[in-house]
Order: sequence, then C-alpha cells, then structure tokens
Amino acid sequence: MLEEYLIQFCSPVLASLKTAGMFCVHQCDSETLVSNVKQWNHLLNPYGLCAMILCEKEDRALVYLFRRSSLLAILKDPEVQEFLEPYGYCRNACHPFCWLAVLKQRLEASDGADFPHEVGIFLGYPLEDVKGFVQHQGRDCKAVGDWKVYGNVELAEQAFCRNRKCTRLYQHLYAGGKTICQLAVAG
Repeated sequence: MLEEYLIQFCSPVLASLKTAGMFCVHQCDSETLVSNVKQWNHLLNPYGLCAMILCEKEDRALVYLFRRSSLLAILKDPEVQEFLEPYGYCRNACHPFCWLAVLKQRLEASDGADFPHEVGIFLGYPLEDVKGFVQHQGRDCKAVGDWKVYGNVELAEQAFCRNRKCTRLYQHLYAGGKTICQLAVAG
C-alpha cells in the first residue's frame, strides 16, 4: 500500500521530471513506515533518490522523496539561500540534509497556523511562486495546479500537464507489475 503512495505522489520524481514530492500517510504503524523508507532508500539511492520522514504527528506522517543532485542545485542558488536565511537556514551548507534538518524542525514545531511554506523550495517549485505564496498568504495567485502560481503561468501549466501524464503512465505501469526500481530513472 505504501508504494502506491509513492507512485501516486512521486512519479515525476521517480521519472526525474521533478525535484521532489511528498505525501501524508495516515494511521500507519511507525515501525512499518520506517522499514518502508529504509527499503526505498536501499532500492532508490543508486538512482540518486532519497526518502525520509519529514514529520510525524499523532496518527500521520509526512514522507518526502527527493532527487539529491537536483535539490542541491536549487539550494546552492544564492537567491534561494537569501530567501531561506530568515527562516533559520544556514547559507552555504554543503549537504541537502543540513537544510532538511531545519525544515524537519520547522515542520515538527508548526501547529498549522505557522506552517513553513518555504517547503515549496524543497519541492522544486519556482522561487518566484514560493515568494508569491508567502507574500500573498496563498491568495491572489494566477493559476493553481501542483502549486499556486504567482510567476510564469505558461511554464507552470506545462509542468502540471507533464506531471499528470507521468503519474498516469506510472500508475498504469505499476498496476501492470513494474516495480519502483524499474520505474526509477537515474539522475
């Protein structure tokens, strides 16, 4: 069942079309989830992919799958670092896990009202859209798809379409017996 979440919410990540994806798992035994994430890392790390549990609260957990090289490229951008710094992220950290540790702390400390919306950076959303979301508090966007768009609508809609097609294809292939390893693209 947990692999189905990976296919439903992270197919574009597996296909190397997107930096990262995440999904919420409800009412899952923590030990089972940790075991699944460990197994995914064993299988997917050779493809440049990493899975982790970002946050656990009550009966739910937030699982994050990311492409290490793509996330690092985003986090090395000086504009991104400047944007993240006021939220407690250290500039020029050498490894994505340094930034992810801060995100994890911020997610665990949030109570919903103070959700760390900079998470969009870690999902590979355009900086302009993440800044717009924060500035406008999620209102007044130009378009809505995988994220709320405040910048280039045409590029975002192309990405939304590509991600939907990829997800449909991967769901079909997975239902036909393909494994996550067979669906993962090295990158």
